[in-house]
Amino acid sequence: MEKFKLADCLGASRSDLETVLNAGENSEIKLLIEDVSLEFQVVAASEASAGGGVKWWVVSADASGKLSDVVTQKLNLKLKVVGDDGKSPIPMRGG
Repeated sequence: MEKFKLADCLGASRSDLETVLNAGENSEIKLLIEDVSLEFQVVAASEASAGGGVKWWVVSADASGKLSDVVTQKLNLKLKVVGDDGKSPIPMRGG
C-alpha cells in the first residue's frame, strides 16, 4: 500500500495553487480563490516510536482495492484561502 503523509499532500496542494497563481500573473482574466475543497481517502496508524501517537496517511486511489485488512476513512477538508493578512481572499490572474 502506497501511503503519503497528510501534511505532504496539503503542502503539494498549496504549491500547486501558488503555481497557478504565478502562471496567470500577467493575464487580463482575473479570478478569486476563496475556498478549496479536498477529499482524501485516509488510514490511521499508530507509531511505535517515542512521541509517535496516531498518524493519518493518505492512500493512493489505486490502493483502495488492496486495503481489505485496514479500515479507510474519507477525510473532507474545506479550506479558506487567505492573503498575507490572514483574512482577505487572494486575487488570482489567469487560471
